[in-house]
Amino acid sequence: MDPKSSTNSVATSVKQVIISVLGLDVDDLDDDLSLYSDDIGLDSLTLLHIITRIEQELSFEIDDEAMMSAKLVNVGSLVELVSGLLDCRSPNEVDSTTAEYGAGQ
Repeated sequence: MDPKSSTNSVATSVKQVIISVLGLDVDDLDDDLSLYSDDIGLDSLTLLHIITRIEQELSFEIDDEAMMSAKLVNVGSLVELVSGLLDCRSPNEVDSTTAEYGAGQ
């Protein structure tokens, strides 16, 4: 899979999770939408729920340190964080994650 296709797939997955958790319409969600705007009313507990669902959807774990140091200001920054972390995984991490969680669960 080429990198651009992979990034688009990750972006779609992340956005679908946000839409599902927050009950938003797909037309209301774009990369520039602030995660903390009154439009979506995201709080830290809901963000944790979104992160957990992304981890489940993409079968990997987001490191707590990476999460704490990330500057998550909008939907695009969350997509970039997840894409970057997925790109940094070694093949061994991918294999062990797939073995632990199962492919595509």
